[in-house]
Amino acid sequence: MCHRRSLRGELAPIEQLPLAPTGSERWQSFIREDRARSLIDRQLAECGWAVQLRDRMNLGAALGVAVREFATGSGPVDYALFVGRTLCGVVEAEAEGTTQSTASRSN
Repeated sequence: MCHRRSLRGELAPIEQLPLAPTGSERWQSFIREDRARSLIDRQLAECGWAVQLRDRMNLGAALGVAVREFATGSGPVDYALFVGRTLCGVVEAEAEGTTQSTASRSN
């Protein structure tokens, strides 16, 4: 059975993951959130942050390091922001137009 990593890092059977657009609201939300992450990646890099994947994390690569899909004690976050190797904040990617209260209800 083929497996692929889900957004939260655990293995999921490939049959359970959306492989092609289905027109469903959930799939469209995933696409919008992925676009938001791409924009956030660019914006963080333009501001001087070193954007890294969790499995290739190197907190010494720059003064400011943004780690994607980082696991915290209270659950995974889209970005963990480290300054001088110290966790100083997190960023949650949401689709453009999503309000904070809407995002809280859906997560």
